[in-house]
Amino acid sequence: GACVAGLWLAGCSTPPPPVTAQMLGYSPHGKTLRELEDGRLVYMMACSKCHALDAPDRFSGDQWRRIVPEMAESAKISPRAASLLLDYLLSARADLLSEKKGVDSR
Repeated sequence: GACVAGLWLAGCSTPPPPVTAQMLGYSPHGKTLRELEDGRLVYMMACSKCHALDAPDRFSGDQWRRIVPEMAESAKISPRAASLLLDYLLSARADLLSEKKGVDSR
């Protein structure tokens, strides 16, 4: 765990956005803060084993909905972990886009 986290930190200039209470409003499946945190952890630990992490707003929601199941299968991530990961990415994406627009874009 610590080794992977260390490698991730060394290879990525910006960590995935931290979970905020505002992200709860964007969670497509009504995940809790803890579940969004778990999804972020899956992103940091599992996805970074094979490649650099993309900002959540790099892809559209539909693209993430295609990417996550494909990558989860390759990375042998459980369906539960993949669901948490997808909710984190979609919530973080919506939050980042909202910040960039300077308005609430729910």
